[in-house]
Amino acid sequence: MSSKDSAEFDESNPEEIKEEFKRLKALLKSEATKNTKLATDLEQFRALYEREHRKYQQVSRDYEVEMEKRDRQLEKREQEIFELEEHRQRLLTNNENVKSEVAALNQQNRSLTEKLCSVQKQLLEERNKSLPNPVGNETALFEAENKVEELKATIASMKAE
Repeated sequence: MSSKDSAEFDESNPEEIKEEFKRLKALLKSEATKNTKLATDLEQFRALYEREHRKYQQVSRDYEVEMEKRDRQLEKREQEIFELEEHRQRLLTNNENVKSEVAALNQQNRSLTEKLCSVQKQLLEERNKSLPNPVGNETALFEAENKVEELKATIASMKAE
């Protein structure tokens, strides 16, 4: 209200009553205008709040969907890593097995090479011994050459493996 109080004017004076009525009417109109503006502002803010709230909810849903998608991708990557690690372990085991097999084959190769050298040495000795006996020499030579060829074939097949 204004600085004038209802007790400050003379109720018997119609002019003062009229002035007070005009003042109160103007005040009421001003308050009604303010009230209308506030109601309009309130509705605009409510509408703005609803829009922003819907946007927030949509963003939240989108975020949840994205997080679920990322979780699935992470799980998939973790599974791939696990499978690769298992494969790596199998390869390491296979590598050790192959190394053992190669070592065994190398040992066999050395053994067969030693046998070959021994047989070639025997062959040479047989040749030297049987020079006077050509028929016996030919038989021993033929048998020794067969042994050498067999050993060479065995070594070649082992190398091929």
